[in-house]
Amino acid sequence: MHVFFPIMILISVIVPVYNTRSELDKCLQSIVSQSMQDWECILIDDGSTDGSSETCDYWANRDKRIKTIHKENGGVSSARNRGLDEARGVYIIFIDSDDWIDVDYLMRLYDAVRNRHAELIVSGVVQHYYNGEERFFVSSDNVFPLDSNHVEAFVSLNEKFLLYGSCSKLYIKKIIDIICLRFDEACSYGEDLKFNYAYLDHVSVISSISYAGYHYRKSRGGTLSTIVRPDTFETDYIQWQLLQDFYQRHQLYVDISQRLLFQRLWGIVYDAIFAQHGPSLLQLRHILSIPEISEMRNWQDCFNCSSWIKKAIIKRKACFLYFYLSFYRMG
Repeated sequence: MHVFFPIMILISVIVPVYNTRSELDKCLQSIVSQSMQDWECILIDDGSTDGSSETCDYWANRDKRIKTIHKENGGVSSARNRGLDEARGVYIIFIDSDDWIDVDYLMRLYDAVRNRHAELIVSGVVQHYYNGEERFFVSSDNVFPLDSNHVEAFVSLNEKFLLYGSCSKLYIKKIIDIICLRFDEACSYGEDLKFNYAYLDHVSVISSISYAGYHYRKSRGGTLSTIVRPDTFETDYIQWQLLQDFYQRHQLYVDISQRLLFQRLWGIVYDAIFAQHGPSLLQLRHILSIPEISEMRNWQDCFNCSSWIKKAIIKRKACFLYFYLSFYRMG
């Protein structure tokens, strides 16, 4: 009698796919061209209608390490969760189907986790815009425990927005499995942030690498990661509360982290007030009713806008702001 054991795979690369036929070949070519060979790629076709499904099947037939799963459209969280259900790797890496990676990307992230014994590896990102502009988001080369003595290193990753997305990271699948972690399928925006910070709740050591091998295509819309946000202020504020709660629970809520958090909160409130179409008086009152408004007074210097606007926000002058915005729009 022969007993067959499943083959151990080092890295599972999960790629959610939805209507990205024009970019998908570049993404998958970058994966099969990796200098590291020990990986599987799981393509989750989330009900594509533009020919992406056939492209997934073509690459699965071309390379035995690629597996395609076709499912009804359920959104990016649903697709990534299906990928996690299917993954057999020791480590997990997510790549969006309209992005691509450098040839040594998998090897660089694996070398970091192997040599530094960290439970989360964070790499840099290159953002590519349709006008040809490129922006680099890269942290310093570092490995640090997630504790009160290393707040500055953790804040630095947040300042560069490197802990917001699920891409440009390497996760340990065992941790994901132990805590039964999945993306929130009911969340239309910020699901990556919730996933990352739930994972970080079970992490002792983080490593950042000063390497930007992940190429993020700044899309005009249409992919799984560009869902229209129904309520910008509400979703941004909920995310902010999630971050504040994490910092407080992990004894990271000190001056440097508070400054970052309240700088972000000032931006969230300001953007909500001066949104393109302008909030109603009821919405303005809701925005200015959050309890943190009083504490924002202590962090006015970390956000750049007119002093009279700051004063109106701190004093919760919803009517004043509403009439000002109404007059401005009429003009």
